[in-house]
Amino acid sequence: MLGAAVSACDKAEKWQEALLLLHKMAQKELAPDSIAATAALSSCAGASQWELAIHFFNHFHLWKLTIDEVMYSCCIKACAKGAQVQKSFQLLATMQLRKVMPNEICFTATWLLFEGFWVLLGEYIWLV
Repeated sequence: MLGAAVSACDKAEKWQEALLLLHKMAQKELAPDSIAATAALSSCAGASQWELAIHFFNHFHLWKLTIDEVMYSCCIKACAKGAQVQKSFQLLATMQLRKVMPNEICFTATWLLFEGFWVLLGEYIWLV
């Protein structure tokens, strides 16, 4: 039931409320399901809250969640929106190590971030 509430918050772009619900679940020792966890990550991505996405993502093992490509893609998308090139590539590398097949969103978000990095570097070089 709380998972549905977290998902509703995500759809309504209420990322703070979504994360608050997830936090309250953890306080009451209620492990969120994958739907709630994914919705929380999606909220973070939508709000460009990459640090919070990484924080919650790193706690999923405590809740014994199986981390899938959708969870990774939400986290990578959050990192991409926050211009975190290294974090995005680290997540892709971790996916490979854990034998989780990246989806199109993982590659697209990372590629756009990488492409943006080279554009900025080119502009900097032009100015110098």
